[in-house]
This record gives sequence, structure tokens and C-alpha cells, in this order.
Amino acid sequence: PGGVGGGGAGGKTNPGSNGTDGTGGGGGGAGGDSPATGGTGGSGAIVIRYPKEQAAVDGATTINTAVTDAATGGLITFSKQKVIHTFANPSGSGTFTPNRSMNVDFLVVAGGGAGGGSDHGAGGGAGGLVFISGHPVTSGTPYSIVVGGGGAAAAGTLGGNGTNSSAFSFVSMGGGGGASYNDGHGRSGGSGGGASGGPSTSGNGGLGLQGPQQSYGHGHPGGKGHSTDYGACGGGGGA
Repeated sequence: PGGVGGGGAGGKTNPGSNGTDGTGGGGGGAGGDSPATGGTGGSGAIVIRYPKEQAAVDGATTINTAVTDAATGGLITFSKQKVIHTFANPSGSGTFTPNRSMNVDFLVVAGGGAGGGSDHGAGGGAGGLVFISGHPVTSGTPYSIVVGGGGAAAAGTLGGNGTNSSAFSFVSMGGGGGASYNDGHGRSGGSGGGASGGPSTSGNGGLGLQGPQQSYGHGHPGGKGHSTDYGACGGGGGA
């Protein structure tokens, strides 16, 4: 599954909660009207899987991929009839090298956006999500795997965007940072950051750019702020 958008933090000086690493979750917005820092975005992850037993790409033979030398790279585990390679923190980015030509499924999740700092910070957006099924890979070819980091947070200002993740020329976009009261609007990203709210301000959430810009994958816009009450901020968009 993709990351969740960041929520807010209650109270006067509470910092936002950090997004969960390995999911691309957005950081929470800081609460109150005193300087506090929003939560940092969670780092992304890339997961590649293929059957233990499958037809070769040419369709003429059946190959046994149950042994770990079918491919190298990442943390290798087994689940039922699948071989799974996971690239996530702390090891993060790396190289996937198949020792056989075959088809793989893969999931790419970018880093989440950070929550906005107080005053009245909004949640950061989740990193964009891409899932591709049946992608051919070539024996002996090293494929670069890049895992995006979560956005950085600061007090009293917009949260930073997460960074992109990529695999097999497919890119998932980092989540947008959440707004603070002074900034109003959330940042656009894979999923958009939430907008700040309160009297005299009512911002718009950042755009979810993963689908529109990349023409594949999933992302959603950040929530809109409301002018009714201080702290009526939008949550970050989820993937």
C-alpha cells in the first residue's frame, strides 16, 4: 500500500509526528501558535517480486527461480510462491541485477512530504505510488534502484517535499510539504500537502501530480484549509 497523508498535532506547542519510513507517509503538521516543527516525511521504498516458478520470457522453457541467485540486490525474502527484493532504509538505494531474463512486478513509493511548522501547520502529502506488472528484465543487466527520502521540516514555515524514487525508468514523485499559517497553500507533489487554515486565511491543498505529470501511478491532492477556526488545516493527500 501507499503512504498515508500527514495529520495535524493538537495543543499549543506540539511538534508534528514523523511519517513512517519505508511507506512514503507524510509528516504531521505542528500544532498551536508558538514555534514548533512539523513532522518529517517518511522515506520511500521499492519492492520487486517474481514467481519462484515461471515461464521464461521466450515462453519455450520453465525456469526455477526459487534460489536467491535468480537476481541480486536489496533484502531478499520469500512469500508463498514469490521471491521478493525490498529496497528501503537503512540500506536504501542499490542495484537489481537479474541472472535470468524474466518478467517482474514492482512497486515504487517516493518519500513523503514534511508537515508544516506552526503556526497551525498542515499535514504533508504521501509520496507518489507506482505499480507495474509483468515488466521484462534482461539477464546480466544492472538496474539502478533509487529510494527517495522524506521531506525536511522546520518551525514556522512550509514543510519540504519528499524526494523521488525510481526503478526501471519509472518515477514516483515525492510528496508535497504541508503549509504553515503564514504560507497558506500546501506544496504540490506526488500527493499534495495540506493547506493551513484559520481566521483571515483559507488555503488550497497542493496538487497531486503523480498521475497528471507522469501519466502513470497514483497520488491525491492535499486537503483545503478552512477559515472558521485556528488550526482548521487540511491533511496531506494519501497515495
